[in-house]
Amino acid sequence: MPQAKFSLDQEQLSFLERHQDLGFRDKSSMVRLAVSRLQMDLELRELQESATLYSQLYPDDSESKTWVEGVLSEWPE
Repeated sequence: MPQAKFSLDQEQLSFLERHQDLGFRDKSSMVRLAVSRLQMDLELRELQESATLYSQLYPDDSESKTWVEGVLSEWPE
């Protein structure tokens, strides 16, 4: 597995030292989970922002309304 080098403050390092108490095999598995969760959180935030922008534009976009209505008419009930 590729490795990365980064710096942590003392509080973060102390938290990682508790990895076994928190149910992690090692510090790396704890960091990998944290990074994965951050990635999912940021991707969800981007999706929510995109949906918000789209919902603001949709009422004034007749082409999108036509497209959505066409798809909905074919959607199984």
